[in-house]
Amino acid sequence: MDKGGPKMKLFWFQGDRRRSLIHDLLVSWNDVLCDLEGAMRTWDLPYVYGERPNLGILAAAATRIGYVPFEEYSAEKGRGKSRRKGRADLWLARKNGMKAFDFEAKYIQLSFRSKRLGRTIRRHLDMAAKDATDIRYKSENTIGVIFVSPYGAIHKDFSPDLFWSQLSNLSQYGGDFCAFHICSPEIWSRTDYRDRPGIAIVGRYITS
Repeated sequence: MDKGGPKMKLFWFQGDRRRSLIHDLLVSWNDVLCDLEGAMRTWDLPYVYGERPNLGILAAAATRIGYVPFEEYSAEKGRGKSRRKGRADLWLARKNGMKAFDFEAKYIQLSFRSKRLGRTIRRHLDMAAKDATDIRYKSENTIGVIFVSPYGAIHKDFSPDLFWSQLSNLSQYGGDFCAFHICSPEIWSRTDYRDRPGIAIVGRYITS
């Protein structure tokens, strides 16, 4: 999907498009972010606020493609003596109840120019995957995701290529999919977060 001009793609996706839900969900996620940026214009950006707001954006994206979201619900985690009460991040279900997904998420900020992107993502994706694995009563589809908020970009000579080349190398962090939403340069270059070009999401299927 290319929402920019011929020189700038504003949405990048890597992964198996045949996998149920994910590609359509992330296309919708990109659309919701575009709508939020359009509403906020130059006074704010929606993805600089951490895990919960970004999960909310993902949940809003799900409603556009026929899913019902439920966030931060009570869930039993672990097995045996390690069993405990906790919370799960996001549950999505088809409106007819025929298919459901569990998501466990983390949020990280790192330099847009970092050369250790894969190592950093792997550490946090492993944690999200463990959280997803620990859900005792899982849906048939369970996914760990990381929201990656890069900082330090310079809008005057912005190019996503180095960042994307690391992000799209799924094998370096054990990922199954990733996407990168880039804010319209006309907006992000004039906000208080003018070094924040957008947000990425990476994920790993635990069960699917």
